[in-house]
Amino acid sequence: MTDLSSSDIRHSTYAIVGHEKHVPDLQLITINGDNEGLLNNALTLLHDSALRKSLGANARQLLSEVFSVQAAANNILAAMKRVD
Repeated sequence: MTDLSSSDIRHSTYAIVGHEKHVPDLQLITINGDNEGLLNNALTLLHDSALRKSLGANARQLLSEVFSVQAAANNILAAMKRVD
């Protein structure tokens, strides 16, 4: 896995599996353009079914809690209440 520097964080796009706040199992990070890192992460998932299932379940949880239509609606309603 590639180490991240502050320069990488400011100038790169990331594909992140997991999310620290809602799903503590943040496991695989690939920096945009790091083809070898992406390949290594994909091979890790290919050969580790337990990790693959765990990250899949965490991704589904993240999707429903943070990125679902219901979560977006709740965030909009909460913001509207703060404005009133």
